[in-house]
Amino acid sequence: MEIKDYVKKYNLSFDKVKSEFDDDFKSLYESEKEWLENLEDKVHLLKNKKDQAQVTYVINKLKSTESFNENDSKALSTFVSKVNTIVKIANRINNFKEGTVLDNGTTLKLYDFFNSVKNSDNLSEVNYLLNSNLNNFLPHIFSLIKHSQNPIDYPIYYKFWKNILREVLSKDDDYDSMCTFYRNFPSKNRHLNFATYLGTLGTQIAKNINSSGMVITAGSKDYKYLINEVINIERYNSILDDQLTNSVSSNKQNIKYWLYAPGENARKWNELFSSNEMAIGWDDLNDLSEFSSKEKIEEALMESAKDGKRKYNNALACYEFASVIKPGDIVITKKGKREYVGWGIVTGEYFYDSDQTEYKHRRKVDWKRKGEWIDGAGDIVTKTLTDITKYPDYVKRLTMLLGIDKKENSPMGDNVYYPLNTILYGPPGTGKTYSTILRASEIIENKKIDSYDEAFNIFNANLHKQIEFITFHQNYSYEDFIQGLRPETDNKSSLVFDKIDGVFKKIADKALENLKLAQKAPEELSSEAKFDKALELFSDKVLESEDNFKINDTAYIFEVEGDAYRYTGEKWTNHTNGLRMKYSDLKEFYRNSVKSRKDIKSLSNISGLANQHATYYYLVYAEILKHLPKKAEGAQKVNRKNFVIIIDEINRANISRVFGELITLIEPDKRSHGAIPLEARLPSGDPFIVPSNLYIIGTMNTADKSIALLDIALRRRFEFESMYPKYEIENQEIYDVDILKKINEQIIKSKGHDFQIGHAYFMGENKNLLLRMNKKVIPLLLEYYMNDEKEVKGILQSAGLIIEENSWPLRIKGTND
Repeated sequence: MEIKDYVKKYNLSFDKVKSEFDDDFKSLYESEKEWLENLEDKVHLLKNKKDQAQVTYVINKLKSTESFNENDSKALSTFVSKVNTIVKIANRINNFKEGTVLDNGTTLKLYDFFNSVKNSDNLSEVNYLLNSNLNNFLPHIFSLIKHSQNPIDYPIYYKFWKNILREVLSKDDDYDSMCTFYRNFPSKNRHLNFATYLGTLGTQIAKNINSSGMVITAGSKDYKYLINEVINIERYNSILDDQLTNSVSSNKQNIKYWLYAPGENARKWNELFSSNEMAIGWDDLNDLSEFSSKEKIEEALMESAKDGKRKYNNALACYEFASVIKPGDIVITKKGKREYVGWGIVTGEYFYDSDQTEYKHRRKVDWKRKGEWIDGAGDIVTKTLTDITKYPDYVKRLTMLLGIDKKENSPMGDNVYYPLNTILYGPPGTGKTYSTILRASEIIENKKIDSYDEAFNIFNANLHKQIEFITFHQNYSYEDFIQGLRPETDNKSSLVFDKIDGVFKKIADKALENLKLAQKAPEELSSEAKFDKALELFSDKVLESEDNFKINDTAYIFEVEGDAYRYTGEKWTNHTNGLRMKYSDLKEFYRNSVKSRKDIKSLSNISGLANQHATYYYLVYAEILKHLPKKAEGAQKVNRKNFVIIIDEINRANISRVFGELITLIEPDKRSHGAIPLEARLPSGDPFIVPSNLYIIGTMNTADKSIALLDIALRRRFEFESMYPKYEIENQEIYDVDILKKINEQIIKSKGHDFQIGHAYFMGENKNLLLRMNKKVIPLLLEYYMNDEKEVKGILQSAGLIIEENSWPLRIKGTND
């Protein structure tokens, strides 16, 4: 079957469409009601109240017998400039601006033009002298004016409706012919019914490609015909793409990489990042979708500039932005000639936003990262938009530099995706802890792992490195988890309290450090390596000295620890055991090119002690700089890694008390590389942010506490995955499955699903039913039922088990089989 024959199959009447595709018709009717009802019924969608009043004034005057006059020019200008935002007819009518020069040398007077249209019944009757540009858009503004005047007889002239009329219904697609066809529809809600009818035809064409036997691939001639000449709206294109043979693999293979400047010196970057958009200028071109080629765009640019110079690069940027970039492409943003500031994935088609004051050409983008990266390989091209796909070495270098994962929108690759915050919940023995080991290993390896033995080895090799495992209990506290004070009990001097980081803060700091290093170019890492070497040399000097290292006349360093210098003063009676000067603070000085004590005071990402003791810190820092080597060993690019913290029995602790301010910071968009990263200040004064590469996996025993009883703040921030008993697991044996099923059936009836016996109790090396039941399952049942002997006996007997007489605790001696 030819593609045009397939399309013609849907030349169906309104009544047939309503009856045969009733569900699709009703769904589309409801979803598009707000946008496709009569214009007069949706003026309220305009954002500005004054604009609403002006547009309503014009509509009312069109419906009256009164003519427009010169005093109406302002209201008419508002109508043509604003109404586009609520009719989705591109920007065609924006071209009709008061004072536009016409072919006869006069200028356009909107009141005169509106009167002419108002008094014409058909488009073919309009005899109003315009210019060649405005003549192209006359059908669109004519349809809008006549629809406002009389929506029962005149529809709005949408391109999609033209396409369906011509290609599907085999009718003339000029506006007067559309009106004739339109007037055959039921008068009640005619415009919305007409729109839904045509839209339902588009839906059927898109969704039934595969079932029709048609074989179409993305980018083929037939595909282009459908998306350009028939169903030229993203809604239907998306349905079509889901149906296409090999569409997924084809899209992946054809991903392009674009280098993009968000304004001069990236001045629009913050705004566009927040709105999840990319945008370019050249606003005087109006809607780029109206141009058939880049040559036409260049002609318009040259006509506008009037300097006689070619505008090839500008035209190419406009053409590629509107017609070549596609959803799935990766965009890398740049600033100036040396700096990259972020990257994202294109999610939407081109659109023209006339409400913007500048940069009206736009696309939706899912921005993934925002930061500052320097590529030492050379200057960046200065063009606004550049397709760099054809330079694979350059693409590879940038993907490594910015941490771009081209496989998937998530950092987990093609086959695996896990949310950042997950809780596995279910009764005891359903494999929750077992699953965390497998999942944690997959997360840090960025791949699917089929062998549990392999996962277990990976887990153990990375425990206390990229993975932490803790179990919550009733006495677990914020100080254990985030940060707290601990008494120091060494024999140096009197008892003091020292600030100690908890397990979560430790792994969060590791993960954040990895993210920071992964964003740096090798030459930056070489620079940091020089400071690390200087730190090492200075530490050696302090250690080798027989005396304490004198900072100034009042303070001295007396010990070198793994991550800090311990310092004190002769008269510091409150700190005789010393304070800790962290290396991480000194490194921040170097990263921020600190030149004085005053510079330290301006830093926000250092500890409270570093800020308070800026003088001592700066003097030590100055000493370290004296040991900077002239050259550093060549540093390798650091790859971004994933980190995992597993919290077993997460529901056993007081969640609000343990998590504290962290409960907000763990949300994906509040993390270090989220859309709105939030940094908290801990009670110690240390800054703290949760990194975007740290996964939190919790487990929860529902027999201890129902999900319904969990802290609401926690429930909102985690995704919950249920884990209930299984009775069949591939490549593993579950013993006595029928008995397990019967026990759980009785438990569900009396206590609910959350108190079932997990399949793990019926697996493993011990195949002896009596031992398993008497040592593990029956004690658990007695606990569930508060030693109610009668209840537990009933459950055991329903499972076909023989109970040993006069035994306590209850025991079984066999089965009825």
